[in-house]
Amino acid sequence: MTLARLMIAFDGTELPRSAAKRISERGVAGVTLFYAHNIADPPQIRALNAAIQDARPAGAPPLLVAVDQEGGQLVALGAATTQFAGAMALGATGDTELAERVARAMALELRAVGVNVNYAPVCDVANNPANPALGIRSFGDDPETVGQFAAATVRGLQAEGVAATVKHFPGAGDTTADPHHELPVVARTPDELAARELVPFRTALDAGARIVMTGHFALPGADSDLPTSLSPTVLRGLLRDQLGFDGVTVTDALDMHALAQGSAQVVDAIAALRAGEDVLLGTADEAAIERLEEGLAQAQRRGLIHADDDAAA
Repeated sequence: MTLARLMIAFDGTELPRSAAKRISERGVAGVTLFYAHNIADPPQIRALNAAIQDARPAGAPPLLVAVDQEGGQLVALGAATTQFAGAMALGATGDTELAERVARAMALELRAVGVNVNYAPVCDVANNPANPALGIRSFGDDPETVGQFAAATVRGLQAEGVAATVKHFPGAGDTTADPHHELPVVARTPDELAARELVPFRTALDAGARIVMTGHFALPGADSDLPTSLSPTVLRGLLRDQLGFDGVTVTDALDMHALAQGSAQVVDAIAALRAGEDVLLGTADEAAIERLEEGLAQAQRRGLIHADDDAAA
């Protein structure tokens, strides 16, 4: 069993032996670097990413190396890099050309230190001021405007060779809960979703976004209290069939308490893959990564997930 469906993470500013072994022997999809765990300064980030790529088996394609470099309050590369404006500040300018130039500059810095995936832009619409998780990370409260700025960000990032990740599909703006702590609910009918939440995603996908990150929230109009990241109705029916997306999907982080934690986390991970997720976003918890590794291997042995799916992902 490989780990081709998992973005691993680890603690430390150098590549630990356990992560190097997973990369070299088990074929992970890639690595997510987190500011709190992995970042010191640009030379260190570049050296770490070189070690990550050097750990690949001979002849293997480059690994995905991802960060949350949204700008504003989320600058994953740290204080020694350019402190770009965030989404709401850019949205307030009304200048999508500026947003595209900022994204190009951001991508140049990302590529310079060895990062090739950015978990941005946010496509959530800021239409609920009580949302505790969104705040200034959104481009604004108008779906069309959010879509235009998200599309500009996609174009800018990908023009310089960094894959853009639109999030948090299918739109987590109108909720009053934080998925880090509980399962939020976005109370939308399919028609309401199409008229509001999906508008920015359609525009960003039309701009060529390579990756979609699904959120962990319930959408009663789709699958009752099933998190959207585990929902075949959302992943296959809505994203693939209705919107025609043929790129890569990735879950939001698995350590969020909107999903099961501890040993039960493996069940949700398997459910996500069976629902149509391509890649799982693991975090820097070695015990959790080990559980996922063992659980996914057993799921493959029992025919719950298949090696052919790994190859497709």
